Amino acid sequence: MVIVYPSIDIQGGRVIRTSGADLESADELPGSPIEMARRWVAAGARWLPVVDVDGARAGTPRNLDDLRDIVALGSPGHAGQALVPGGDRACCR
Repeated sequence: MVIVYPSIDIQGGRVIRTSGADLESADELPGSPIEMARRWVAAGARWLPVVDVDGARAGTPRNLDDLRDIVALGSPGHAGQALVPGGDRACCR
């Protein structure tokens, strides 16, 4: 059995797709972060990593409203995370 972990990368309130670490050539995907999360959850995603790209660059969370909305979906095993120093997870509890 293969488990796929789809990831939602958020930059400037939009969902992006990157090629490796090259954020300058990122493609914007259609729909909002919450719409993308709903699609993945409806497709059966049990874990949904969420990357706050702006927060990772700044060192503090920047897309908290999107992160909170996605975590509020409450699907089993649903996870929200931001790649920031210190792992500020209190924002999403």
